[in-house]
Amino acid sequence: MRRVFPGWKFRPGQKRGPKIGKTKRGQGTKLMVLADGKGVPLGVSLHSASPHEVKLAHKTLATVRGKPQHLVCDKAYDSDAFREELERQGIELVAPHRTNRKKSARQDGRALCRYQRRWERNDKMCQAFLHIACALITCNNL
Repeated sequence: MRRVFPGWKFRPGQKRGPKIGKTKRGQGTKLMVLADGKGVPLGVSLHSASPHEVKLAHKTLATVRGKPQHLVCDKAYDSDAFREELERQGIELVAPHRTNRKKSARQDGRALCRYQRRWERNDKMCQAFLHIACALITCNNL
């Protein structure tokens, strides 16, 4: 490795900083991205890995100009308090209910057709984010 990258020091280091939090596997961060229906990122925020996504969703929504009509999320966002807060803002939460939900369903199956068309299910979009992340890491290390 030293021949390929002369002058660089390779050694394992500890992750540190205000946006580093404990996980089951050590320490990490969460990158929250809000995108439109075509996969174009509208808002991005970086947080510690410790808090749940529902608590970080409001901070990510604050980075977006304007207000979306629908917010399509996965089962982790199925919270009555989160739904009510979004309804007060005029945003409809489209998320399947958790299997262990104790209260009655808050939405019917018609709205879930938006959930099935999520952009993150597209392998090209995942690969594009991977390339963007690699480019940013490379630029930061130059």
